[in-house]
Amino acid sequence: MISRNTVVGGLLVLLCGAILAIFTDVELRVVEWVNCGPLSPADERSSSVCR
Repeated sequence: MISRNTVVGGLLVLLCGAILAIFTDVELRVVEWVNCGPLSPADERSSSVCR
C-alpha cells in the first residue's frame, strides 16, 4: 500500500513540473516577441531566428 506522503510528494512533483513547463513556454514567447516584435530593429526581424 502506498503511503499518503508518497502520493502527496508525487502530486507536488507533477505540479511543480507543470508550472515550470508553462513558465518556460511563456518566457520563450516573450523573448521571441521582444526580439522579433514590432519594436525590434528591421535587421533583427529579418534574421533567421525570427523567420
